[in-house]
This record gives sequence, C-alpha cells and structure tokens, in this order.
Amino acid sequence: MRVGLVGPEIEENLALRSIAASLKAAGHEPRIFDFREAAQIPELALAITRWAPELVGLSMIFTARSDELVDLAAALRSVGYRGHLTAGGHFAALHAAEILRDCPALDSIVAGEGEEPMVELARDHAAAARVPGLTVRGAGGETVRTAPRPSIDDLDARPWSIRPDRFHQYLGRGIASLLASRGCWASCHFCSILAFHSQCGGGKRYRQRRIDAVADEMAHLFHDRGARIYNFQDDNFLVPSKRANLERMAGLREALRERGVGRIAIQAKTRPDCVDDEVVELLQSMGLFRFFLGIETDAVVGLKTLGRGIEREQNHRALAILRRRGVHTCFNLLIFDPESTLDALQQNVDFMRRQSWFPLNFCRVEVYGGTAIEARLRKEGRLVGDYRGYSYAIADPRAELAFQVFREVFWPRNFGPGGLQHEVMKADYVFHLLRHFHPERASRPLERRVKGIVRDLNANSAELMDRILGLAASSRWSDPAAVAAEIEALCAARRAADLSIGGRITDVVRVIEGLAAAVPERRTFLQTAVAAGAAAALVATTPACGGTEQSTHMCEMAPPPREAVTSPMPAHERAALTEQINELARTGLRHLFGQFQLLTTPVPIDILVNGQGDVLDCEVRLAGDDVFARELCRAITEKQYSAVHEGGSGQITVQVEVPPPQPPDDTHMCEMAPMPQKPRG
Repeated sequence: MRVGLVGPEIEENLALRSIAASLKAAGHEPRIFDFREAAQIPELALAITRWAPELVGLSMIFTARSDELVDLAAALRSVGYRGHLTAGGHFAALHAAEILRDCPALDSIVAGEGEEPMVELARDHAAAARVPGLTVRGAGGETVRTAPRPSIDDLDARPWSIRPDRFHQYLGRGIASLLASRGCWASCHFCSILAFHSQCGGGKRYRQRRIDAVADEMAHLFHDRGARIYNFQDDNFLVPSKRANLERMAGLREALRERGVGRIAIQAKTRPDCVDDEVVELLQSMGLFRFFLGIETDAVVGLKTLGRGIEREQNHRALAILRRRGVHTCFNLLIFDPESTLDALQQNVDFMRRQSWFPLNFCRVEVYGGTAIEARLRKEGRLVGDYRGYSYAIADPRAELAFQVFREVFWPRNFGPGGLQHEVMKADYVFHLLRHFHPERASRPLERRVKGIVRDLNANSAELMDRILGLAASSRWSDPAAVAAEIEALCAARRAADLSIGGRITDVVRVIEGLAAAVPERRTFLQTAVAAGAAAALVATTPACGGTEQSTHMCEMAPPPREAVTSPMPAHERAALTEQINELARTGLRHLFGQFQLLTTPVPIDILVNGQGDVLDCEVRLAGDDVFARELCRAITEKQYSAVHEGGSGQITVQVEVPPPQPPDDTHMCEMAPMPQKPRG
C-alpha cells in the first residue's frame, strides 16, 4: 500500500522517517511530503492526491502549525482524496477529541508513538476501530479511544530511519540526525514531552538504545553515507548519574573505535544537572563539540514555577565547565512565566549579562495541553483561549506590561525570520565547527571577533530589557501614551543595533566558511624566489610604501582608475546582475530586510556598474526608509559582480521571499524559542 507522510523536513524529520522505515519493512510504499508553509497547501494537496496513497499521516506536533495541517486535510478532501487521513504528534495526541470534533476531514488520531499504529492502519485502515492506540469516531460521530498501546520499549527492534538522498552540510561536512534514546526522565511543569508519553498505554517513559546498536548506525552513516556531524535529537542525551554516563559513553567510544569511525563531530541536548567535567572530557575525546543546554531560567521563582528540580548554582556550574572545555553551548531562557515578578525578570537579565559569552535567546513560557502549568492555570481561571492557542496574563501586572513591551520590541530579533538571536548562534556554531575540524585555521583573533559579536548582542538585549523593566517599575507604566513612546524609542534602538551587529555576523560567517573551504595556499612567486635565494633581486623591483618594509600591509593601496560608465547596461547583464544581488539579499542581507518588514516588498534600485563589476552608484527608490536604503546600498557597493563585463546603468528589483515564521533549515544550530501565542477561541 502507498502511504503518504506529511510534515516539515527540518533536521531530518526522524518521527516521519522512522515511521516510513517501519512501513517499508512491512512491505508498504511510504513517501514523505515536505510541508513547511501554508502557501504549499493547494499544490501539495494535488500532489498527494495524484500519487493516490490509501493512507496519509499528518505530523501535527506544534500548536503554531496545527491550523495549517487542518487546512491541508480539508484541501485534500476538496480535491477528491478519499483515503484514510490520520494525524499524530504531540499536539494531535493531546487534543484528539477536539481535533476530530472540529476537523471532519480527519478519520483518526494516533495517541502515542506512530510506528506500530501506522503499520496496522496500512494493513487494514477500514478496521481502525480495532487498532490499539488511536482515537476514532464512533457510529454516532462521538470520539472513541481504542485499546491502549504501550510505548516501544526495545527501540532497537525497529529498523533504522530511512535517510535523505543527500545530507544537509555545514562547512562541507554532512550532518545526520539520530536518537540514542526516547522520552525524558524529568517532570518539568511546562513541557509537553511528559504529557505526550502519558498518552501511551504503559511502557517505559524513558528508554535508551543499546550502545552497540547506536555505534552500528553511526558507523553505517560514516562509512556508507559520508556523515561527519552527528546531531542527537534525544530530549536528554545524558542521565542524572555521573557513573552511568561515564560507563555508557566510554562504551560508545570503544564501539566506534572498533568500527573504524574516524574524526567526527557530535552535538546533543542535556540538562545542567547532568553536566560533569569528567563526562564532558570523555565526550570531547569522541567528538563532542556542541551542547544545547536546558537552562530555561535562572530566577528562583521561575525554577519553582517551571518545576525544574534544579538550583541556580547548577546552571552556573554547568556553564563554567562547558566554557572552560571550549564546548559550543547555547540555550533559551523562559524569562516570562505566569508568576514572574520584576525582581525575577531582573535576575534573568543579570544572568544574561553575566553569561554573555554564550549565544542565547529568551522568551515566555507557552502553555501546552496536558502540562502541569495548563492544569493549574485552568483551575485558577487564568487560562485564555482554547486548545488551538492558549495564553495567560502574568499575575504581576507590571511584569505583564514588561512582557507586552518585550513582545513589541524583540519580535524581529528573537522570533522573526533572520532574527539575530538565531544568526549569532550560527556564527558561534560554525566557528566551533571550524575549530573542531581545522584547529589551525580557527585563530584566537577570529574567536575574539565571534565572541565579541555574541557579547555585544547579549549586552544590547540586556540593556534594552533594563529599560523595559525600568519602564514597568516607574510611574509611567499606567500611562498608555508614555508606554507607546517608549516602545517606539526601544524599537528604534533595537533596530539600529541589529543593523550594525547583523552586518558583522554576515561578514564573520563568510570568513569562517571561506577558511573551511580554503585549500592549502600555493607558494607565491615572492615566496618561491626567496626560497631559491633570489630575494635581493626582488627587493629592487618591489614598490615600497615609504620606509624599508616591502609589505603592502602597512599602506593603503591606491585604487585603480575606474572607467566612466554612462550607457545603459545590456539586458542580459542586467538580468544576471539582478540575480546575483537577489542572491546576496537572500543569503547575506536577510536580517536587514527583516528589520524593516520588507521581506516580501519589491525594492527598486537604480544602479551604475563599470566593466569590472564595481558598483559606482546606487540609489534605492523606496520612500521613508533612509536607514534601510543607506545600509542596502552600502552592502551592495562592497561587492564585485562577475556577471557584469560591459557595464552601464539600469534599474533592478530586489525582493527577499522568506516564509515567516517557519524554522529555517539550519536549526541544527539552535533550539527555536517558542513564539508567544495569541489566545484562540
């Protein structure tokens, strides 16, 4: 049977790929349809229907995208799809009855892990009511939960996830995602992982794969697929036992050695209370270069509200170890929560300032179905909206005002497409990756440059948050006009900082990527001649810059004469130049367009280019955004364009299309902060 599996293919969608592997092993024909934005719905519905699968599964994990998947299900029915439509994932499992009530296009919901239910549905979807682990409609239209299905205890009994034809690459090295465990042993009040596993009918909540099986899969990916970076998607890669971690990781290191796995890079997620110096040292010996660390909050009241079971000192100790060990470390801070106070917010801002070495992001605790926070807020009558989007007001009205101002000021930086919090994580990530594989090219000055950017962004965020908290603590907090004026001033300050820091991020990432791609330099004519004993003859012919030093490092080289250009640029060159500049805008200037909300706006530019591809004049014809126009022309003028050989004048149009606010392909480098939800219903 043909089975369509629909969801975003970001970091390799291991949930869909594991289900696909199980279906294939059972003799079915699975196909994954990548679904990243609502604009795909009409075309995707037609593509799925034309392929004619008898069963389609929708990966409905995130609240923020649930409406899009419901709309896709409706679109499939409207274009004539008549097969069985099911959905699974955290959001679907936790709201199965409501979804089936509100979405007549869907036939069933998978309650827990999807491999076994999907195989049984593929065998006979007409008998869905007899498949354990589903929610279906009864004869009268009511929702019915079928028999419970326990979670999969023996993870290695399942086939390996099917893999894409080509892995995503960083610095020329393929990255593969995999799991060494499933589930989580912690009980945080805000997290939907625990709630999701409660939907399973028994079985262990946290399960680890056998070390030899993990090593076998890694060796296959290394030798047969060329993977060199291993992205462990485990909710917790380590456990709260130093002895257990040392034994397990030492076993994995030896197993990889026996299988001939060479130099690799490993990245994973862990909690602060699992970080130990000996464990990190052992992990580094087998390739660890990056941890996403579950700090979540450093406020005393926040740690209690979130049910972290962690003390502030454990946060600080973990970060000190990882910094000393040189591990690329980033984290999110949930600085706003239902019980936040201005003092608690200040504790987190002070923490951001003290830990400015690390790239980070910060946001609000969002409410997910089935969590302890959802239950408490519902009981207290503080929950706003419905299952499609819960929200709440912070109990302290001044802290709530601080959140509202934060959302207005920081949205482009923290949540928007090309947001700098994500981009600075990328810069730090690729630097550490360069140092891991090419330590001789990752100089200390380059590290200082990268860390200077990280620190400057964090310092600016802390400064802006100080101003927000100062506003909330002042007598102006209840004056709407004063608040609006301060928001406008804060947005202007944030925008100016983003323009400056964003350009530095783009430049340093380009430098790092160039260093990684560089081949060993050939010896220059001067070096060859000196080696041959001909230095004296060369000195006589080398132009000097004043003084005896024959290097051009100590003088500003005179610019070559520029050819005057007045004629119109040939049409083919103008088209090629337009393509080159649009590529520059998409890849290097996304942050600039994002700050001015111009991601989908055509920007006309009058441009003058000489025959060497140098931009002699640039004028952006867009009223009202002088800062944007100046920065865009500056960036365009800095480049030389190989598409131009005759030169001339002409008008081009630049437009950056970025689907907001979907996660980018390079989310291997960060854990996306949840966007504040607006209440629904």
